[in-house]
Amino acid sequence: MIAGMCQDFLDKEVFPNIAKIDSQEPGLMRSLISKSGELGLLGISVPEEYGGFGQSFVTSMLASDILGGGASFSVAFSAHTGIGTMPIMYYGTEEQKQKYLPKLVSGEYAGAYCLTEPNAGSDANSGKTKAVLSEDGNTISSMDRRCG
Repeated sequence: MIAGMCQDFLDKEVFPNIAKIDSQEPGLMRSLISKSGELGLLGISVPEEYGGFGQSFVTSMLASDILGGGASFSVAFSAHTGIGTMPIMYYGTEEQKQKYLPKLVSGEYAGAYCLTEPNAGSDANSGKTKAVLSEDGNTISSMDRRCG
């Protein structure tokens, strides 16, 4: 059923809009991410307690296989679910999981991952920059590039 839902989503929402997606029509990709969240596609691997389906790795790979045929949409979908959501699920504190995962799963929030640094490029393990919280713990007060 999940495979069918993924294919239906591509057929009804993505494929008719490929030219608009490729021309980067403002708001379209965000709308598609929201719609996929409404269907539950953004939370296939996320536990039910955070609003997801809590499905197996195999089910997640099946959905990814089908949605991977969605051209540029598949890139945004994979970034949202793979590098925007999963790190919080795997490495986030319980407070972070409760705060962010339900909104990422529903599509209310769009997941993103920004990574580049001089002398490291997009190699996350080679990065040296570290965010330093302000004394009150509410904002980033500085970026220290000397740390390792």
